[in-house]
Amino acid sequence: YMGTSACFGRQTIEGLTESIIVKAAKNGGLLFLDEMDNASPEILVALNGLGDKSGRLYNSVTGETIKIHDNFRLVAAGNTNGLGATSAYTARQRQDLAALTRFAMIKMDYCEDLERSIWASFGQAEESLQKLQNARKELRAKKATQEISTRHIERVGKVMQSLGWSFEKACEVSFTSSWPAELSKQVYLA
Repeated sequence: YMGTSACFGRQTIEGLTESIIVKAAKNGGLLFLDEMDNASPEILVALNGLGDKSGRLYNSVTGETIKIHDNFRLVAAGNTNGLGATSAYTARQRQDLAALTRFAMIKMDYCEDLERSIWASFGQAEESLQKLQNARKELRAKKATQEISTRHIERVGKVMQSLGWSFEKACEVSFTSSWPAELSKQVYLA
């Protein structure tokens, strides 16, 4: 939801305030654009220089052409590969092909080892975690729009630990209450 001034900086009474994007491009470092497919397509087009072979980025706020530092890296994450809204990700924007071709698309899935580590921190039986991970696989096999994310798993563990609720009740308040009742049963969570 940011405008180009947030991308490139803005003039204030004290002078120019550079953005994080400009600082990273000038000084090097890793810039992570989270939820990129939720950005305005115009913003990503304005940032195209970050992914160009030219090694330069035009700052429309200052009129400056920035030489991109050799140690600058750009990584972005999204849920739809920039293809626009789906039934699960309704607020996503279809991104311009000129922006998308500047990225290598790598499909990533949830890390079950990380989820085991998170789950262990709540002191819950691993069989409950296995039920969640198996339910995720069942949802995918059914091509359901519902998902069980690492965030859901963490929330279930927190609810069970902090409130002492059962696994089923924790799942219900954490995510399954918004599902069709029969789906929870079909994936063995109700």
